[in-house]
Amino acid sequence: MKTAFLRESSDVRRYCLILLVMTILAGGVKPVFADIGTVAANDDFIIILDQSGSMREKIPGRPELGYEPVENRMAAYKAKGAADAITFAAGSMLRRGDHFTVITFGDKSLVFLSQQIGYEHEREVISRHIKGLLFNDRKTDIPDSLVQAAELLKSLKTPERRKIVIMITDGANDPPADSLYIRSDIQKKTYEQLRNTIHANKWNVFLVGLGRETKENINEIARNLGLTGDSTKIVENIQNSREVTDKLTEIFKGLQDARVEAGKKDIRLTLKPGLFGGYESGEDIVSLMSFYGVDVEIKLDNTLPVRITGNDDLKVTVTPLNTKLIPRQPGNLNLSVSFTGKRPDEGRVISNYAFQFAQASVPFYPHAGNIEIILPSWWEVYGLYALLAVILTAVLFSVILQIIRRIRVPEIRIMVTANDVPLGEPMTLKIKESFVIADKHFEGRSVSAKGLSCKIAATVRYLGRRKFEVEAAEAKILDEGKEVERLQIGMNRFFDLKDKEGKLLRLISIGQPGAGDPFGGSHGNDPF
Repeated sequence: MKTAFLRESSDVRRYCLILLVMTILAGGVKPVFADIGTVAANDDFIIILDQSGSMREKIPGRPELGYEPVENRMAAYKAKGAADAITFAAGSMLRRGDHFTVITFGDKSLVFLSQQIGYEHEREVISRHIKGLLFNDRKTDIPDSLVQAAELLKSLKTPERRKIVIMITDGANDPPADSLYIRSDIQKKTYEQLRNTIHANKWNVFLVGLGRETKENINEIARNLGLTGDSTKIVENIQNSREVTDKLTEIFKGLQDARVEAGKKDIRLTLKPGLFGGYESGEDIVSLMSFYGVDVEIKLDNTLPVRITGNDDLKVTVTPLNTKLIPRQPGNLNLSVSFTGKRPDEGRVISNYAFQFAQASVPFYPHAGNIEIILPSWWEVYGLYALLAVILTAVLFSVILQIIRRIRVPEIRIMVTANDVPLGEPMTLKIKESFVIADKHFEGRSVSAKGLSCKIAATVRYLGRRKFEVEAAEAKILDEGKEVERLQIGMNRFFDLKDKEGKLLRLISIGQPGAGDPFGGSHGNDPF
C-alpha cells in the first residue's frame, strides 16, 4: 500500500512540475506595446528669391546711380546680402532631415534648387549654386512665385512637417506681359486662394524687404496674404550683407523657439485578441513638448481628432482633446486604438494617420505618420494557456482520483481454492477487510483449512488493486518451499500452508468466482 501511494504521489509531482514550467513560459507571452522613441521634427523650407536686375543696384534705392554688371553682381549689397543670408541659413540653421528649396522669380518663376539635407557636403553644394545666381531679370512676378511655392509644398506630401516660406525681394509686383497674373482681378483672386491655403494648412510665411522703399510693397503683400506684422522684416539701409543674414537668422531663431514637437512620428501597437472573439483596444501615448515662450493650447477637432486613411476598421480616440502646454514642460495625449475588422492573413494592419486640429489651435509636429497594428491570432496568445488548462485539468483529475481512492472503499469478488478445489463460498471484500483460513467456522469471513490440525491457519487481508497480504497464524506459510511469516500476493498466485504436525494444504490461490456466481466475477481491468 505504501509503495503504491509513493508511486501515485510521484506522478502528481511530475504533473505539477510540468505545470510550473508551462506557467513560467506562459508568463512571457504578452502583447507588446512598442515604444517608438522620440524623433526630430523636421521642416520644409522654401526661400523665394527676387532675381530682378534691381538687386544689383550699386546704391540700394538709388537706381539712377547705376547697377553692378552681372559678372560683378556680388559686389551689390542686395544681391550679396541675399546670397550670403541663404548660404548661412543652409549651412548653419537647417537641421539634418530638413527639406530646403530655393525658387527664383522675376520674368518667370523657377525651382532653382531643392534638396533634403542628409549629409554635410550637401550644404556646400547649395552654397556653390547660390553663388551662381545672376540677378538680371527685368520683371518681378510676385504672385507667380507664391503660387509656385504653394504647389511645391502641396506636392511634397509631408503633412507631419512644418511648412516655412520666406520671400526676399526689393521691389513691387511688376509681372511680365505674358504672365497669368497681369490683371489685377486675377491677382486679387489668386491672393485670396493663397490666403485660404496658408491659413488652412497653418503654413509659416515671412516677407523680407530689402531697402526702405520696399516697406509699403511688403506690407501690401502681407495684407493680401492675411499675414500679421510679425511676418514682415525690412532691412531699411543695407550697408553690408550681414544685415540680411541677421534678419534671416531672426526668422529661423523665432521658428526654433516657436514650435511644439511630438515625441514620435510612427505608432506601432499590438492588440490582444478577445477571449471570445474580436480584439481588445490598445493604449498608447504621444508626448508633446512646447518651445514657445508662453503657454500654448493644443485643440484637436472634436468630431474627428485623428484621421485614419487606408483602413476603415481602425479607430483612434484621443484624451484630452484640449491641452495647455507650459514652456518646456511635457504634456501627453492618450490614444485608444481599436480594430473591428477581420484579421488579415499577414497578422498586421498598416495605415496612415493624421491629427486634426481646431481652427484656433497651435499645431504640433510631426502630427502625421504611419500606424502599424499587430494582430496576433487567438492561438498565439491563448494557445499555451489552453494547453496549460488541459494539463491542469489532468493534474486535478489525478489528484481527485487519489482522493476518491482514499475515501471510497472499493470491492472485489473472490474465490479461494486449493488444488483448484474451492475452500468455501465466493465472498466480496473491501480494502483492509480480511478473512481467515481456519479448521472450523468462526465469526466473520472464513474458508476451510481442509484437514490442517489448527484452529486458525492464516489470515488474509485485502490491500486493494487486486493485492492481498497473507499472515501466518498457527500454520506456516510456504512460498516456493520457503517458510515465511508474511506474504504479499496477487490474484492466482499460489502458496502452501503447513501445520505443526507437518500436514500440508497445497496450491492455495485467490481467484475470481466462476460464471455461476450470482454476483458475477470481477473483470481483469478492474483497477481495484
